[in-house]
Amino acid sequence: MAVSSDSGGAANEQPENDPVSDSPEASGNMVYVKDDDGNFTPLSIDASDPELPDRLVLAAQQNYHSGPLPSVETFRAYGEVVSTAPERILRMAEKEQDAAHEFSRTALSHEKSLVSQGHLLGFASMMVALCGGIYLAVIGQTVVACALVSPAVLTPIMRFYFKGRHEAQKDEG
Repeated sequence: MAVSSDSGGAANEQPENDPVSDSPEASGNMVYVKDDDGNFTPLSIDASDPELPDRLVLAAQQNYHSGPLPSVETFRAYGEVVSTAPERILRMAEKEQDAAHEFSRTALSHEKSLVSQGHLLGFASMMVALCGGIYLAVIGQTVVACALVSPAVLTPIMRFYFKGRHEAQKDEG
C-alpha cells in the first residue's frame, strides 16, 4: 500500500472531491493511501499519536530516461491522451535522425572538398615557385632562385619525412 502526503506539495492523483479534507474536523494532516486497484483513499492522521512513525511508511521512486523517445510509461500515457501521439512521436524521431544523418553526410562531403582544394592549391603554389625558380636560374639569378625554390620544395619533403618518422615511432612504441 503506497502513501502520498498532502502537506507541502502536490499529491499524486488525489481525488478532487475529498470528503475528509472538506470536513470541518480535517486539520491538514492528511495522507492518501493507495489500494491494490490504484485508487487513493484519504486518511486523516493525528500527529500526536506516539505509534504514528511505526504505522506509516514513505515510499519514493525516481526514474530517469534519456534518448530521442520518451520512456515506455510516458509513451503509453501520450497514447492514452491522443491516440495518434505514439505514431507521430516515432515519425518525428525518424525525421530528426534522418536530418542528423544528412547533416553529417553534407559536413563530411564539404570537409573532403576543402581538403582536396587545399591539396590542389598547395601543389599549384609549389609548381609556380618551382617554375619561377627554374626561370630565375636560367636567367642567372641563382641566389633568388634558391631562395624561392627552397621553401617551396623542402617544406613538403621535410613534412612527409618527419611525419613518416613520427608514424614509425608510434608504431614501434
